[in-house]
Amino acid sequence: MHRNEKIIVFFEDLNIRQTAVHYAAALAQRINAEIIFLLLLQYDSRMQDKADMLKRKYEMVILEKVKIVIRNNIPMQIEIRLGDRRSEFYKFMALHRSFHTAVWGGDESVIINRSGWSNNHWMADIKDELSCPFVIPTKKKQKE
Repeated sequence: MHRNEKIIVFFEDLNIRQTAVHYAAALAQRINAEIIFLLLLQYDSRMQDKADMLKRKYEMVILEKVKIVIRNNIPMQIEIRLGDRRSEFYKFMALHRSFHTAVWGGDESVIINRSGWSNNHWMADIKDELSCPFVIPTKKKQKE
């Protein structure tokens, strides 16, 4: 069966929430989609000579954290963008125009506070520009 749906899971450090990985994997299996894991790291361009080495290192870490996707034979890609997060996200979206779902894989407390969206986070503006649903998966609370 042909897979043309894509799910993007993006995050800004290597603390990838397993809740997001499991959510994306289950959704990908249900709709027969590919998952793209996108790491957006703030990076000083003066250190360009170390960028390739960092990307390889981070890719190996991400592969370890997304084993469930590999075990379930879900097609996936890993993309690592270094630089200004907002700018790199826009560049990525220019190349990959359409997604079924965007999933936040980073720390949810960074972008959401008690009163709602954290206005000083770069994602606060971008979420409204996406042409697909934006999901922040949370763990189900266990009944006592």
